[in-house]
Amino acid sequence: MGQVTQAVGTKKVFDIKVVLAFLAIYFVWGSTFLAIRVAVETFPPFLLVGFRCFGAGLLLYAWVRFKTGERLAWRHWRNAAVGGFCFFVVCQGYLAWAEKVVPSGIAAVVLALIPLWVVVLDWLRPGGQFPGKMVITGIMIGFAGLVLLVGPGLVSSGASVNTLATLFLAVAALGWAFGTLYSRYRATDASSTAMSAMQLLTSGGMLMVISLFTGQWGEIIGKPVQGEVIWSLLYLILIGSVITFSAYVWLLRVVSPTQVATYAYVNPVVALLLGAGFAGEVLTFQDLIGSLVIVAGVVLIITFQRRRNQPSEEVPLE
Repeated sequence: MGQVTQAVGTKKVFDIKVVLAFLAIYFVWGSTFLAIRVAVETFPPFLLVGFRCFGAGLLLYAWVRFKTGERLAWRHWRNAAVGGFCFFVVCQGYLAWAEKVVPSGIAAVVLALIPLWVVVLDWLRPGGQFPGKMVITGIMIGFAGLVLLVGPGLVSSGASVNTLATLFLAVAALGWAFGTLYSRYRATDASSTAMSAMQLLTSGGMLMVISLFTGQWGEIIGKPVQGEVIWSLLYLILIGSVITFSAYVWLLRVVSPTQVATYAYVNPVVALLLGAGFAGEVLTFQDLIGSLVIVAGVVLIITFQRRRNQPSEEVPLE
């Protein structure tokens, strides 16, 4: 599960905080795909994510201001806005839009491409290092799986997923990967909780404006909101964002990024099972093969990337 110990002199002790944080990004994030799918059936997607981000950001920001007294400067908000745009406007916004036509399990599988994009972007940046033959092989396998998902049917007249929406999901994964690298290399003296709050608030504001200009506010004014939407939104705000996104940002600081990226193994499995069990989502043979190929590529990438970084992966916990 990653680095779950903390050095104390020459002795290492079990760190329950790391375990709980990994459980959150493994299983809670896997369940949020179904919550989004339920909500966007009757609620505008960008507005849904905007409410989610802004609501979660307000709660976290109130905690930072009244419990820690941390002072946040303009540079903190600027950096948070960039990360928030990548994480939530691009990634979560496209995800919610795509889930109107793409099964939640398939959406989770495509977002499993995030570690693939992280490796590619990290390699292409100035001073980036060639990731190695096995990692490149994993990247090729991951893209092959994406082609299987959106290409012509293998055993039927066509693929079961919407091609355009699935390609937008690949762009969504690219957005999250860019935000991850930006957060990793942009040094900040703000706490992880404060950074999470600012990213959520700024992205929530951006999504509210986007929803206004795309007419999504007009879709809800004067109309009753379904109970499923309210419960899904509360779950996404409190559990999916306040708790789990904060755990993700904290983990990026205390363990290696390749260890954090292992959530990409588990999220698709959780989402596929929940989608089939509670939303009646049906997967074709081609969907299953494409999903397995993508996950296999991600496993290969993370495994061999970890081996390359092994000498420097020991990061002390705070």
